[in-house]
Amino acid sequence: MRTALLLCILSLSLPALEGLVYLDPALSGPVRYSRVLVYFCETCPSARKMMAGSVKELAEAIQAQHAPIQLICVTPGLSGEALQAYATSVGIDTKTVGFAQDPANKLNISLQNIYQTRLYSPGTSDGKSVALNKLLATINDPQGKMSLGSYVVEPGSISDPQLIELWWAIERGVPGALGALAKNAKRAKPDDERGAQILALYESISTKLLATVDEAMAAGDDFAAYEQLEAALIAADGLDTKDATKKLKTMSKDKVIKNELKARNAYQKCQLMLASPKEKERLQAAAGLKQLADKMGDTVYGAKAAQ
Repeated sequence: MRTALLLCILSLSLPALEGLVYLDPALSGPVRYSRVLVYFCETCPSARKMMAGSVKELAEAIQAQHAPIQLICVTPGLSGEALQAYATSVGIDTKTVGFAQDPANKLNISLQNIYQTRLYSPGTSDGKSVALNKLLATINDPQGKMSLGSYVVEPGSISDPQLIELWWAIERGVPGALGALAKNAKRAKPDDERGAQILALYESISTKLLATVDEAMAAGDDFAAYEQLEAALIAADGLDTKDATKKLKTMSKDKVIKNELKARNAYQKCQLMLASPKEKERLQAAAGLKQLADKMGDTVYGAKAAQ
């Protein structure tokens, strides 16, 4: 699942979310939407019932109402395939809902503390406790849901149901969705009602995303600018970004950025190993992170490994 988190390059990360090991690594990137995190005890029958009931209902409401919020379910005791299997067993689709392990178990989830729900907003460091039923009511309220955040690209006045779902797929970063809109735009006729809506949606989205690419191109030549441009290009996949792609390729040849990319690759591999159900691989990942911090502590991801 590639999410809309990749679409917002200038958003702030949430310090409170550091240390989570996600099934989908894309969720560790910048935060655009508010996030509701449901921390749960994977061994508790009551928590399982809640996950299969109210949490699943919340996930379905987010999709049905196109709410600008990301749901992430977090547990201390499961990772990788075991976490995926748990999600499947409670009927939650990991293509639309994030799942993560919290190895540090920051909220002390256990059989004595079976679940906690926190709502985190972009730019804030602390989450506030929120009741699932109240959050569900907010999401189902057309006005209330917009108090949770804002869209990357507003849907405008489109009314065609298929176009609304295509917009939502693009908004959430579904691979191929933007390319599908671009193809439709090439065939669309402006004097046709549906064609006019297609062209208006394409104009709105392409203008927004290409402006983000232009902004990233002007951000500089350091590693932060490299990652900003890289993310902007991922978001704009399907649009004409030849010049930006060329600049990214040139930047990747820089000695300092090469070293930063080497550290990032090592860090990401360790993160994937941390999510392994095999203890040996998790221990190797921990050792790898320590080695990365010791040897490449002057890089962005070497510093992350030390945290």
